[in-house]
Amino acid sequence: RVSRATDREFGEPFLFEPMTTGPDRNGPVIPDASRESRMVVGRWGDKTEPLNQADAYDQRAAKRPGVAGSRTTLMLCRQDWTESEPELWVRHRDHLVRQSDGVRYSIVTAVPSGRLRIRCDVNKLG
Repeated sequence: RVSRATDREFGEPFLFEPMTTGPDRNGPVIPDASRESRMVVGRWGDKTEPLNQADAYDQRAAKRPGVAGSRTTLMLCRQDWTESEPELWVRHRDHLVRQSDGVRYSIVTAVPSGRLRIRCDVNKLG
């Protein structure tokens, strides 16, 4: 119940579009007809990666600071799966379309995060 309340308060709707590789594995992804598209609720979890102090400075460049990247993370609810799918229903290269502005994201990684969540690292497309 707390998980659903958190989704209602902090989540936003996304259209989940399952994708798969085409006949050419190096080609573009194509829609996966074996899985269905549907609306899901996602919660943002952007977080800057912590810097390792030894890697933060370039020793050859008079101690100028290095670069800290960030990872764009979206938390999805594991309960949004259907009976015909495995519980970890999100896969690498699937797409999520944010409904508020139509921005499309590609899933890079999808791993379970506790009992009720799937942590997805995403890249913005286009």
